[in-house]
Amino acid sequence: MRSYLTSQRQSFIILASVVALAMTLPNSASTQRNEQSMSYQPLTRIKLDGDPHVHRVSVDRKGNLYIVTHTDQAGSLLSKFAPSGRRLLTLSLQQLLATPRGSIHDLLMARDGTIYLLAVWRTPDETEPLTGVLVLDSNGNLQRVVEIAPIFFRPGNRLAVDSTGAFYVSGLRFREKNPKLPLVTNNTIHKFSPSGKLVTSFAPLTEQFTRERYLSPREYQALHIDSRDRLHQIYLDGTEVRTFDTSGRLLGIHRIGFNAHLTSKQNGLRVAFAQRRILGSFVWNDHLMLVVGDTYQTADGTPAPSSEFYTLVIDPLEHSEEILATPQGAIPATSIGLDGHCYALVHEHDPQTGAAHFVIAKQKLIMR
Repeated sequence: MRSYLTSQRQSFIILASVVALAMTLPNSASTQRNEQSMSYQPLTRIKLDGDPHVHRVSVDRKGNLYIVTHTDQAGSLLSKFAPSGRRLLTLSLQQLLATPRGSIHDLLMARDGTIYLLAVWRTPDETEPLTGVLVLDSNGNLQRVVEIAPIFFRPGNRLAVDSTGAFYVSGLRFREKNPKLPLVTNNTIHKFSPSGKLVTSFAPLTEQFTRERYLSPREYQALHIDSRDRLHQIYLDGTEVRTFDTSGRLLGIHRIGFNAHLTSKQNGLRVAFAQRRILGSFVWNDHLMLVVGDTYQTADGTPAPSSEFYTLVIDPLEHSEEILATPQGAIPATSIGLDGHCYALVHEHDPQTGAAHFVIAKQKLIMR
């Protein structure tokens, strides 16, 4: 458990510090820098009581924050905070499942306020690992547990819930001979009824990735459902979005044209390419919001002295992309709450003591 928690902390610090990932991506979409149509408006910054190490955030219609944290002693915790940051409730997997060990990999709040936790835990005798979805009400009361086949999860959103209450889980199965070396052998989305019964499974593998291939820990996957109940999967390294209906029928494939927006110069230097890290993603109305951070390099490999953080607004079926304006010096929001506001998790340091802490920046997404 300690090694898992340590790796999770390292992964989050890398993400919060925007250690960029180099990519060479094809341009099949037209990306426009139209920063006058939409932008983030900063509202407030929330410091949570106890300064927890935040792993996942969801927000209900009243602005209450639901946070997943990891600790060495208690494993994964689910906490509820008031909009002011005051702690209201904390639950552990040990309490919910009577298990000695367990970790929460994803947190999602459905439109009706139901909480879904994607978790891995062990049986009370610690002999068998289990994977499943825990369904709770807004007060943290466990409603049901849905066990699924063992799945390996990468960073990103792995859960989605449609308007009927059916929920979807995506992940990569372990390689049988060596579970520590995951390969793309069965990248599957599973659909469950609201009661937890398996409805269907479908594998959105592209021809490019059907062969066995080792995965980089920096590769990103996410699963989202928009207001029309269309299911969008950002696939592997962020270069592709596949869109399905709720039955698993493929509606379209969109290749993300990351490099189309690059300017020819950055602080007087001619830019050759950008190194990129995907910070997060969410759905706003019918659009997919992909949050990225770029650092630029010249042809001889010299890094430009500044970085850029922004959100790509993508309509996968229309094959359109637009860059969303971000306030100067701010990190773009990486999630959206049921209250309609956007939230960014900011890793800050006290200028006097140097101590690190997390602040949740609450923002409003506005049309101009």
